[in-house]
Amino acid sequence: MGRTQGERPLDPLLGRLESLARESPELGEAAAVYGAVLPLLRDAEIGATVPAFTPEEACGRLGQGLHLLRGLDLGVDADAAHALTLRLARALEAVRPTASVRRLREALERGDPHARELLPHVAGGEREAVFEAARERGLDPNLLWTLSHASLRPAFRAWCRALAPLAEGIPWQRASCFVCGAPAAIGELRVDGGRHLRCGQCGASWQVRRLQCPWCGNEDHTTLRTLYEDGRRATCRVEACDRCRRYLKVVAAAVPTPPEALVLVDLSTIRLDRVARERGYEAGRSRRPPRVLRGGRPGVTIA
Repeated sequence: MGRTQGERPLDPLLGRLESLARESPELGEAAAVYGAVLPLLRDAEIGATVPAFTPEEACGRLGQGLHLLRGLDLGVDADAAHALTLRLARALEAVRPTASVRRLREALERGDPHARELLPHVAGGEREAVFEAARERGLDPNLLWTLSHASLRPAFRAWCRALAPLAEGIPWQRASCFVCGAPAAIGELRVDGGRHLRCGQCGASWQVRRLQCPWCGNEDHTTLRTLYEDGRRATCRVEACDRCRRYLKVVAAAVPTPPEALVLVDLSTIRLDRVARERGYEAGRSRRPPRVLRGGRPGVTIA
């Protein structure tokens, strides 16, 4: 807490990343990348139109098993999203000055491609359309997708802040987020003993049953497994299901993890992914396509 970065207090995100890189040197490169981009994503505002819902309408949608944003056209300021994508590319280039990052940064500076073209495909999970746009311009498809997808994250967090309170007290036992439909990134065990799933896309939190696979609903305790590193069962572990062969990483959390720090929890527990996969389990979120809005013909209205 007392350390400073120049004359300013050290950013909490950077402090956590510094500790992580010190404890796990093999994660140093990833920590540097996250250190460059996460503060930008945390602090960004891109002008997102919040859908108007009453609590009754929210209850009706969730009661039908529909997440709150399903099938909606959502307004986003494309110029602000493009500017954020460019800032992300520049920050990434500062810590990873590769030719592919440079080419993408230069293309974004020219405005080709522009978020106005990409965001409807990103919001619809249409990865191939974004990949094709990248290939036409000689850009790295995965890199363009990743930064374009990240540029929508502030909008999703704004939608979550506005809509999540409407769902308070409404049960939701699914592994997909009740706000945006993305699969849960991590689980948290809170001090009250409850198990909460967290959405890495919008930051939502929702409580689910402790002894149930969130992916397939299996409640047979003889087919539910707990995997952990020696001495760390109480703080971080894998909860796996023999029926669907999927798993979820679960950590102890005295308070909910801030949305921008969820990716750090995922990174800091990466060894658990290896433990689970060596035993034949698959991360639940890898079974789903990366659609962020589902149902009908979802999209983003570009302002």
